[in-house]
Amino acid sequence: MTTERFTLRPARRILGLSPYRRAALPPHVDLRLDGNEGPLPDAALLHALADASPELLRRYPDASALEHALAVRHGVAPDSVLVTAGADEALDRLCRGLGEPGGNAVGVSPSFEMIPRYAALAELELRTVPWLDGPFPRAEYLGLVDAGTRLLFVVTPNNPTGLVVGEADVRALARAAPHALLVADLAYAEFGEDALTATVLALDAGLVLRTFSKARGLAGLRVGYALGRPDVIEAMRTAGSPFGVASLSLALAALALEEPEAALLRRVEGVRATRELVGARLRALGFVVPTSAANFVLARGPRSRTLAAHLLAQGIAVRSFHGHPLLADALRITAPAEESARRRLLAALESFPLAGGTP
Repeated sequence: MTTERFTLRPARRILGLSPYRRAALPPHVDLRLDGNEGPLPDAALLHALADASPELLRRYPDASALEHALAVRHGVAPDSVLVTAGADEALDRLCRGLGEPGGNAVGVSPSFEMIPRYAALAELELRTVPWLDGPFPRAEYLGLVDAGTRLLFVVTPNNPTGLVVGEADVRALARAAPHALLVADLAYAEFGEDALTATVLALDAGLVLRTFSKARGLAGLRVGYALGRPDVIEAMRTAGSPFGVASLSLALAALALEEPEAALLRRVEGVRATRELVGARLRALGFVVPTSAANFVLARGPRSRTLAAHLLAQGIAVRSFHGHPLLADALRITAPAEESARRRLLAALESFPLAGGTP
């Protein structure tokens, strides 16, 4: 009998990576503004499941009905839509389905933190240009593109800055790199002025990612989707699980699509109003706050850790970026739509002293 024991030898592509874990918080924290979750959805969605057939649980999931409804909504063919477990799973499928060792992708930093992870898992080199404020750095971005570039990542509004990439920028990128797929992650589009879905879909090599997690407030369902050329969608289908989204999530997402747009807009307007009030207060406190078109604001300044501790003491969690080379002095604060949460956050900010002074 051998005495040799199993020794873990992780694959080279995950060396240097660690599991994603949401921050553990003290029990008294009851207002989480650290995860960019959207406004509270209508409870009627859950009540609608009471009449669902048990067959919904017995059968493997079928996303075709939701994909057809999304195709109608966006004016594309059903084979141009893929429903995924959140928009982040679509990014994973893209990197694995279109990336390969020796190739590269281009993006900005800071941006959605899962993009570098998925690129690494696909052994795809990710090249980034810094973008903390101001207009999109088009020239610097294009300076990173070469013949080996497979993917151009455009996250707009960008997470965690809330900055926006314009239509002219997107078209310029597509013209300069016709051999690469332009991937527009529009997870927060509803909170700004969404003009890019149609623009990107009109490109020869454009892909749009959308989600139910943000404006519709359904992050717990894990439902996102990709819109693009049928051959790209087919490659993404091939690169992932055939049953990636649960039947209950698919059913609730389909019901959410039937909600009147006016109801969705009311919640979005609540987020926008909070975003502007919070941004103004943070600037008055001396923080640098880029103009955000998302459901959050980013605040940078030497007192960021002090502010995070001040809010935490009042049961409010916000996102810090300790260790990030560009964001060590930054906080990201989700803008809640609900009036009670808005009043509570603003009161906490009002009680934070001005730099060198009193509140």
